[in-house]
Order: sequence, then structure tokens, then C-alpha cells
Amino acid sequence: MVLVSGLSLFSTPPSNQVFYNIVGPVIRVNPNEIHISDPYFFDQVFNQTNGRADKPINVAEAFGPFSGILATPSHDLHRLRRSAVSPFFSKKSVNDLVPVIWKPITMLLERLHHASVTGEVLNIKYFYAAVTMDLINSSCFARDPMIVKLPDFGSKSVDDVDGFLVVSLLNLHIPSFMRITYSLPALAKQVEAIRHGEDTSHKDVSHRTVIHELLNSKSPPQELKRDRIRDEAFSLVSAGSGTTEFVTRNTAYHIAANPEIRKRLHKELVTAIPDIN
Repeated sequence: MVLVSGLSLFSTPPSNQVFYNIVGPVIRVNPNEIHISDPYFFDQVFNQTNGRADKPINVAEAFGPFSGILATPSHDLHRLRRSAVSPFFSKKSVNDLVPVIWKPITMLLERLHHASVTGEVLNIKYFYAAVTMDLINSSCFARDPMIVKLPDFGSKSVDDVDGFLVVSLLNLHIPSFMRITYSLPALAKQVEAIRHGEDTSHKDVSHRTVIHELLNSKSPPQELKRDRIRDEAFSLVSAGSGTTEFVTRNTAYHIAANPEIRKRLHKELVTAIPDIN
């Protein structure tokens, strides 16, 4: 058991003591929170053997008072909601999406090739974000790639999401802050169009779509209400696009910034894929 200021990791300290003393890589910053500066310790804290865990309400509602998986405090309810979407992220489901994944990637490759000829400068932040957003929209709503076609790759939407994440940090400390601005009418409209059969685009694609499958699942009735499905769509679109974009963008930057790694990678790719097509 790791001790923080002489107390066990999960014990409750006396209210009249202040705990800021560092013991190794672990620091207790308040009675309910510790900070850990040791990646090897992660698995000791976050694992199934430690049992159930309910998320603190201020952390759960960091992105606003919505009912998606990310904002579910209860262990049991989180497990129920996660089980409804987990099949879409299995290895088989992802493999089934490969043709869908290639569409926006191919469009991006064409734009990059054109830019290499004309000398046009493209922003790596926005073009990776456009691809990931098109991918998650295809998976959730059976939408054809559109964002990657835009001249600026939909930069405003990307910046809006970044701004939203910055505000969420403030929301951790002022929980009512984001309640004032929280509204997702566009997503609600898309969900209801699918529910009432006005949007049948899922019938024209060969892959399963998340929102259509959720609406036709055997989940409890309260889990299928308009705002609940709308909020899940928000979770999937925001988390499903931003995380992938962040990793690909930063990986590409560091490869480009390191000539030795870039040359080595290029050599390996040419050897493994001699035919560019």
C-alpha cells in the first residue's frame, strides 16, 4: 500500500491537516484526490481487482450535465451504457469499417498530393481532425465524408471543440458554469430523424451505424429517450474524433521533425509497400 503523508492511499485524512508533502511520485492534493507522477503505478490504481468505482460528480460533469457514458457517475449505470456501444469497437467491427475508413483517407491523400504539386500549405491540425470527424460521423450516422472536402477542413468546428475542452477545466471547479451554455439541438435533430424514419441513410451502407443500432436495441426505455441518445452521440463524436486526431497529428509532427526517424520510416514503407497504389 502506498502511503501519502503517512496515510494509506485511500484513507480519509483528518480535516484539520493540510497534505502537500510529496512521498515519492505520489502527492495527496486534497482529502479526495491524489496526483501520481509515475506511469508504472497506473495499473496498480486502475484495475478490476480494485473493485467498483463511482466517478465524482464534478468530474463526471466536466463537459456539462449530459447523460453520455463520459458523464455517468454510477459504476452500474456506466457499465450498462458502455456495454451498449462496446460491440462497435471490437476488432471485428473495426475491420468491417475498413472500406469506410479508406474513403476520407483517400480524399486527404488526393489533397496532399495536389498540395505537394502546387506548394499549397495545409494545416496538419485541421486535416487530421477532418478525417477523424468524417469517420465518426460515418460510423454513427452513415454520413458520407464531407468535412475533408472543405477548403479549410472545417477549422471552426475543430477550434470550437478545443475551446469547449478548455472551458471544461473551469467547469470542474464551477459545476454550474457549463449548464448555462449546454445545448446540442443539431445532434438531437439528427437522432430524432433516425428514430422516426425520416433519415434512412443507414439502409444505404453495408456497415452498422451506432445511433440506429442503439435506438433499436433492447436497452431500458429510459436509456432510449431523446436527450439520452443525443448525449451519447455527443460523447462519441467529440471523444471519437478528437482523441484520434490528437495522436495522429502529434505522431506525424514528431516524425517530420526528426529526419533520422523520417528516413527510416520511409525506407521501411517503401520496402513493405513497393507499389504506391
